[in-house]
Amino acid sequence: MNFTVPVYQSRDGSSYELTTLGLGPHTLRRQGPSAQKAQTLLLEQLRRLAEGLKPGDLPWLQLTRGTRLERVRLDLTLRGGGKKRRFSGLCPLIVEPRWASDDRRLTIAYHPRHQDDWFAVDDEPLDQLATLFLQRAWADLTDDEVRDALVSGKDVLKMVSFSSEVKGLLDQSQGRPRSVWQDLESDPARTGQKSGDRPKAEKLLPRLAVDLTTRALEGGLRPGLPRSPQRERLQQLLGGTRRQSTAVVGPSGSGKTTLVHQWVLDQIAADDFPSHRNPDRLCHVWALSGRRLIAGMSHLGEWEQQAMGLLDEVRSRRVVLLVDDLAHFGRLGRSRDSDRCLADLLAGPVGRGEVVVVGECTGEQWRALEDDAPAFAALFTRVIVPEATRAETFRMLLGEARRLEQTEGSPPLGPRALRAALELGAALFPNRAMPGKALEVLRQLAQAHASDEPGERPDEIDEREVVALLARKTGLPEVLLRADEPLTAADLTAALGQQVIGQPGAVAAACDLILRIKAGLVDPRRPCGVLLFTGPTGTGKTELAKGVAEYLYGSTDRLLRFDMSEFGGPDAPSRLIGDRWQPEGLLTQRVQEQPFCVVLLDEIEKAHPSVLNLLLQLFDEGRLTSASGATASFTHAVVIMTSNLGARSTAPVGFGDAAERVMADVAHAVREFFPPELFNRIDRIVPFSPLTREVAAAVALKEMNRLFGRRGLTDRNVFVYVTATVAERVAREAFAQADGARSLKRYIDSRIGAVLAAHITRGGAAAMQVVRLFEANDALQIEVEPLREAEPAPGPWALEPLMDEPLEGLQRWLPTVLAFLRQLDGEALVLLSEQIAFHLDAHNQSGSDQREERSGHAEQLYHLDAIRGEIEAFRARVEALAQPPSDPHEQIEVQQFSHVEVTIPGYSGPRGGTVRRSRLLDRRAQERPPPRPGRDDVLEALAEAVFLRQALGRVHDPARHAVFIELARASRGAPAGRFARPDDRLLRWLARAYGEARGQLEEAVVRLDGGDVIELRGQDLLARLESWMSQGAERVVLRVVGLCVLDFFELETGSHVWQSLADQPEIVQVRVHAAPPGASARGCLDAHDEARRRFDESLGRGDPLPNPDRLLPAVRKLRFEPPRRPGAVALLEVEDYVLGHGAATWVREVADALVPLWRLSMSRGLRLADLALPRP
Repeated sequence: MNFTVPVYQSRDGSSYELTTLGLGPHTLRRQGPSAQKAQTLLLEQLRRLAEGLKPGDLPWLQLTRGTRLERVRLDLTLRGGGKKRRFSGLCPLIVEPRWASDDRRLTIAYHPRHQDDWFAVDDEPLDQLATLFLQRAWADLTDDEVRDALVSGKDVLKMVSFSSEVKGLLDQSQGRPRSVWQDLESDPARTGQKSGDRPKAEKLLPRLAVDLTTRALEGGLRPGLPRSPQRERLQQLLGGTRRQSTAVVGPSGSGKTTLVHQWVLDQIAADDFPSHRNPDRLCHVWALSGRRLIAGMSHLGEWEQQAMGLLDEVRSRRVVLLVDDLAHFGRLGRSRDSDRCLADLLAGPVGRGEVVVVGECTGEQWRALEDDAPAFAALFTRVIVPEATRAETFRMLLGEARRLEQTEGSPPLGPRALRAALELGAALFPNRAMPGKALEVLRQLAQAHASDEPGERPDEIDEREVVALLARKTGLPEVLLRADEPLTAADLTAALGQQVIGQPGAVAAACDLILRIKAGLVDPRRPCGVLLFTGPTGTGKTELAKGVAEYLYGSTDRLLRFDMSEFGGPDAPSRLIGDRWQPEGLLTQRVQEQPFCVVLLDEIEKAHPSVLNLLLQLFDEGRLTSASGATASFTHAVVIMTSNLGARSTAPVGFGDAAERVMADVAHAVREFFPPELFNRIDRIVPFSPLTREVAAAVALKEMNRLFGRRGLTDRNVFVYVTATVAERVAREAFAQADGARSLKRYIDSRIGAVLAAHITRGGAAAMQVVRLFEANDALQIEVEPLREAEPAPGPWALEPLMDEPLEGLQRWLPTVLAFLRQLDGEALVLLSEQIAFHLDAHNQSGSDQREERSGHAEQLYHLDAIRGEIEAFRARVEALAQPPSDPHEQIEVQQFSHVEVTIPGYSGPRGGTVRRSRLLDRRAQERPPPRPGRDDVLEALAEAVFLRQALGRVHDPARHAVFIELARASRGAPAGRFARPDDRLLRWLARAYGEARGQLEEAVVRLDGGDVIELRGQDLLARLESWMSQGAERVVLRVVGLCVLDFFELETGSHVWQSLADQPEIVQVRVHAAPPGASARGCLDAHDEARRRFDESLGRGDPLPNPDRLLPAVRKLRFEPPRRPGAVALLEVEDYVLGHGAATWVREVADALVPLWRLSMSRGLRLADLALPRP
């Protein structure tokens, strides 16, 4: 029976509430996150209500025509509870006609949440009647209940329809005669139930499947752009009176699911839902999984019983089953005890048309179903969904972009982003079809930016965002994805050459492969490359494969290594591609899971000969099909084989001709081993030559650096350095050409690792320490330098009592500072002028042969003139700070403007066509008053005054006005990967902070990690310095000139430590010393190099000189997690051991936390009261 019930819908925030109207004692109320969800829940309750009502109570569900919703504004005065309460707002009222008798009709009104309180409506205004009635009826309601009864206008009256089975009059009869079949039922006495009242079985469909029709009514299905003629064909097969079971077949991503969802929406329209609004009169589509149907059924016959119960439910309802694993129905359910499967059970009902099934599968999956259950597959009509064309895909991308912008909160998606998603998505995901792979890229882009803060959202998503997303998804570097990004062979060779030492030919072959991938010149139907690495063991074959995997795909985890010695039996092909009992092969499954990879077939000569036949299809077509019918694509993979063929036949005892003989034997053995058809499909044979003693020393140094980066050292903050003589010793004692680099690794782990382990396990180590390994007296020696805290510098500190002073307390000192500066107008500036005149005359009278003397006078002139300018500028700044703020209530003086005569054609007035127009002053055009000084401004002025006071007594010393600041990396965090440049962030932060702190940065010298030295002068010096340092810097020397800069920076000498939860600690050593006249930053760097060379030589003699790189005491420790986005703030905790000061502050960069410390250090040796006047 069909029913229609009026419902009142209200909204409270993000929740919707539906309340039935006119049902009397059967009133129902349900809430939900959406209006449709709340309606679905309410309909379930209404169906249960209708099924349980007696026939005499069914008129409660009869629709009353003429019911309407009125909203009236009420001013209520409630007098309940002994006090008067006033409420005002919109009140919803349901106005409903009722029959008072057979011939008399009455109109009543009531609140939808208080339906028992109603009043009759007559000719009086509704708001007056409601006010009089509700003031009495609601007198006992609480304040919250009254407020909830008032609405904001987001409510509506709607009608909901449903169908339900109801009880008949015969169901109430107690003496109803029993049929002969009821005697076959179970004994009622045993069940405790009345005779004839059988319990209803639990419905299986809601428990096992999802109702897509209900989800569509709730707005949960996105149809996308319709595709013809597949849409019309599906409606023809499934929309008639006799529906046919259908299989939607197409490649993954072609739009099969979207097509089915579009048919669900079309079927809702075909069932005329907009007119009757009854979801029970629709044909419902239920999404079901065969695996879920048989899940948990462990005993024989259990899953068959559940499947039969499900079929009984489907037969009695207008239901279509949508299954997403139709291809597995020929195998699901089979076991060792029974050979019956789901296809056998469903074949009869599907063939008779009792059950309509719609399935989705790919072409390979459909062929697998035809092999497993051909009779069942023949019952389905196929609808082929081909891959969309580029034009169709681009139209879908445009529609999806607009939808994402409107409904998902995505930033605007520009046309270049759509084009990049189309082109790169088509190239990078061969296992999926258009439009799915391009649309997925677009949705992931929108999802990545949906939660951005307003200040972080880009104005438009362009192709750079697409490239960055695909780089993260595939592991490919952006330089390979962007056509406009340059990649030179020299840079690539240098990067790979650092990973594989002593094999220039092999490195060149790998570089050639990567450059061809970058240029897009590889065959898209084959693997990106098929290489065979040959040569003796321990020469770097596996290491180069790891390097190619990490450079191309971002991680060595993308290296899929198969030891072919494990595939030497006749079952090797079935293990690689699967068989009937294990359909997912080892090789095909791993490549399906990660198609962007390097497949390493290690020691290919040990594999079974049948494996070589399997590789023919892989090398030629770039794909393998597993026993399950799934295809693994190798078109974005690099296949590398390694072999020791011919390398073991001869053991060379020297170099030169012996090495060349080995390479010739290897080439001959490779041609003899591989069949010609397979050998010709290998792109390149890459020979690896035996290692030399010089190469072994470089490899030893590299392996030792890997040892020093292991967790046991990094977790304990132990930083190890080694000299070149140690690497030479390792190569001399451990290198065996037959074993290659493996002999070096064994020696390093056993000997050097043992030395470090003994030092670590002795305990009692400092919080941080630097360990140096060197060779002396024909033995390995170890030197330990613990990092200790610096001793506090002597005071006093003028600003120390004022660091936490509020602004009002700081401003009291401004008159003292101003009085001090005014005193300088007298004798101090006169003295400076006299000294300037003296040095100017001396400079002009010096001869051309007195170059150093002329240079000294010139520098003194510069410094004296600078201090005079600084005093004048500083005094003006303090005077501005000391000015009292203007009265905010001061009236603005209005300036009088002349009247302007304007002639308007066609206008007739008292003065003809001339109009007199007056112009008034717009306050928005007034000049804004200067901002009030902040606390930092006043603190800076006080610090500058103290510093200037002491600088006047040292201005005659030229050594204090030019300094060298040497910054050296004592430790660094581990890089993110093999090819990631180490990010020496603390070194860059300090160099930038020092360059901007005080004075003028004249020149800078940077030594890069590779040993290159860069000298910088001129314009944009700081920006160019940061650019070079981002490439990895080992040491930086800055030359800064300015008034008493030595006094300003001298307390920076020492070790600066940065600690972070996400990174390893970094230590930067800073040395500040005076810069002699004529000295350059390059000369300072060369002097350090010479001192370092002499120190290393002295270590070998056993009589070491002072270490120029000795670990200085820690002067400052920073705890800081840098913000991820530029301009954001983060908490920084700083401990300054020299100043004896600690603080925690929110900063954008490290320099923000150093500025207060520098202000405190500027006030050393003096008190504010010592400036000029006593403290106020």
